[in-house]
Amino acid sequence: MKKNIYLLSFFIILLSCAKEPKLDFKNGDLNYDQSLAIIQSIKIVAPKITNCPPLGSHLNLNYLGNKKVEINKIVFKNYNSFPLFWDLSYLKNSLTGYCYGMSCVLGNNLYLYTEDFKDDNKKNEENQYHQVGLLLIEKNNNFVTWVKVSETDIDSEKSLESFLYDNYIIIIETNNWNYDVVESNKKKQIKYRYVVLEIKGKGNLIVLNKKESNKIITKYF
Repeated sequence: MKKNIYLLSFFIILLSCAKEPKLDFKNGDLNYDQSLAIIQSIKIVAPKITNCPPLGSHLNLNYLGNKKVEINKIVFKNYNSFPLFWDLSYLKNSLTGYCYGMSCVLGNNLYLYTEDFKDDNKKNEENQYHQVGLLLIEKNNNFVTWVKVSETDIDSEKSLESFLYDNYIIIIETNNWNYDVVESNKKKQIKYRYVVLEIKGKGNLIVLNKKESNKIITKYF
């Protein structure tokens, strides 16, 4: 009986590990790039968010899949707080918001948030071609900072994903020039860009320099 339990536990561990995104830095170029840190200071009254699942280390929306709860959309009241990389033409068809996870770091509440946009001609279907994830930082019932942590496009060589370890956010962009190549013997041409952010007690974010970022990358990867 004990043997069966051990085998079952081992199988579950293998399955969970297989689902995690893998970044093979050894087979690609890894370059520091501060421009990946898209941060904005804001002051928005945070809506009450309940039943949001715990936020793990992976901030990749594709990896999290259906681990999300529907919430009221975050109302960015003016262009000073509006995520400028969101397409204005999408916003008129933005019907709801989703919380993919919540965590508490140094007294700040962190929420991984996105909106699903609807196509004009397909209002009952999710727009799956472009998805952006924001990490919203709440302090004293106000969102005080947001940072772009995830972005993906179908049929694109680029993807942006992030990882949360302790009070550090590691942001990595993968550029895979052979993303649509099916030949098994084709040499991979992958380039990575990265930057590391540090979360402070008042909800603000500090962009670490290359030397400091390298230390964090080495520590957690």
